Amino acid sequence: MASTILSNAFKEEFCSRLLTWYRKFGRDLPWRKTDNPYHILVSEIFLHQTQVKTVIKFYNKFFENVARNRGINLRVFTKKEDAIEWMNSK
Repeated sequence: MASTILSNAFKEEFCSRLLTWYRKFGRDLPWRKTDNPYHILVSEIFLHQTQVKTVIKFYNKFFENVARNRGINLRVFTKKEDAIEWMNSK
């Protein structure tokens, strides 16, 4: 199988176009405003098979709860519905 070598000029043009697109169309999401790896991990877990608009609400509520309690009470949920119910009860 032959490998395809991309020229540096192509890579630079691709990156430039991608970043231009992102600046124009990229969504303003709370986990894009942090470099905290834990916050990013939580967003990735929440985003697993969940709509972004739902995750935004739970992400913000989750970290408000963490700040209020000065820590994290980790729970293991067997169903997504259990986690959603827990988030709505706080």
